[in-house]
Amino acid sequence: MKILFYEMKKCWLKLPILVVLILFLALNTWRICDMYKLSGFWTRDDMQNIKQAYFSIYEDILSGEITSDKIEYAKENYRRLSDEMAAGNFSTEYDESRLAGYFMSDYLLFSSFIVPELEYAVTYPNVSNKIAARAYDNISFYGEKGNKKELAKNSLIYKLYSDRSIDNYYLTEWAEIYFRYEFSCLLILIMIILGISDAFSGEYESGMYMLIRAEGQTGRTVNAKLLSAAVYVFALVIIFSLSDLITISFLSPIDGMNAPIYSAELFKISPLNGSFSEVIIACGALRFLVFLVIAEIIMLISVITKNTIASVVVSFSFITVLIIASDGSRTILNPVNMLSSYNLISSFDCVYVSGHAVLSFHAAIIIYLVSALILAVLIKQFTSESERRNKNVQA
Repeated sequence: MKILFYEMKKCWLKLPILVVLILFLALNTWRICDMYKLSGFWTRDDMQNIKQAYFSIYEDILSGEITSDKIEYAKENYRRLSDEMAAGNFSTEYDESRLAGYFMSDYLLFSSFIVPELEYAVTYPNVSNKIAARAYDNISFYGEKGNKKELAKNSLIYKLYSDRSIDNYYLTEWAEIYFRYEFSCLLILIMIILGISDAFSGEYESGMYMLIRAEGQTGRTVNAKLLSAAVYVFALVIIFSLSDLITISFLSPIDGMNAPIYSAELFKISPLNGSFSEVIIACGALRFLVFLVIAEIIMLISVITKNTIASVVVSFSFITVLIIASDGSRTILNPVNMLSSYNLISSFDCVYVSGHAVLSFHAAIIIYLVSALILAVLIKQFTSESERRNKNVQA
């Protein structure tokens, strides 16, 4: 533990990194608020009355289990407002008897928000059952044709989309913001470069590597550096994920964390059946593995270049190439693509392993876990090879 803490202090547990982290957290908060201001449901001034009425109705009447009484309440209000709209006998002036203060505000409240959201939840089984039924028909068809890949794919689809339902009414705007927000990933990438680039090159430049080697501590030091990098990446993922959620919670109430992810209409064809909280954890685990792989590649660059400036330049260039390559591509082999949770969880996508269809999301977790282990072994081999070459030179 002592050597681990020493490596953490040398690489990233220091004041400049902490200052950058604080600045990036402030920038991240500003960015979320700015994006919400541009695209949020309730950001326009003329939506404030509707917003207040919407949340009041949700808390007092609609939250929780969807019942026939709640459905009838929404339908009755919508029918009454639609009749008034058709007849044209309504006032454009403020009316305190209106839920949102004005007729048009009430009409928009029910026609654009409450009724469509309730209708989506109630009729969702029609959507998922249709997907499952089509997959079931395809199973028979491709089974007769002997197409094993399509048979495996449709068998997985049928399994994932069968017996779905949304039993409760939830506010899900927060989920749409959270899962589509990616700017914090860019900040984490920069933080990793700043904290990891001199992991080995700094030792070579200061002469510490010669001392470590002379004391026979190379293996322990490399292990400590790898573990230090993992702790650093884990801390960054946790900190920025919490920053995203906390900031979003001030903009839009976080509701229904135990609800299935397809409770949000944005994810109506998501292949995942887990709750929002489970998907957040799973996406966080994948991001951790992806960032760890990137961190280990940067450490490998540091081992090879033996120069901190060169390591930083090459690392930034490497990340830039990955970002450019990700444009228009969804391959799971590009780490940058895997940082976008939305692409993986919003629609069905699979890969084939030994004749079995596996969700790309699950395959990505396995691929990056294995990649992280392989890169750790490569870093150990490179440092060992470098040590052997130095011994031969001295001999």
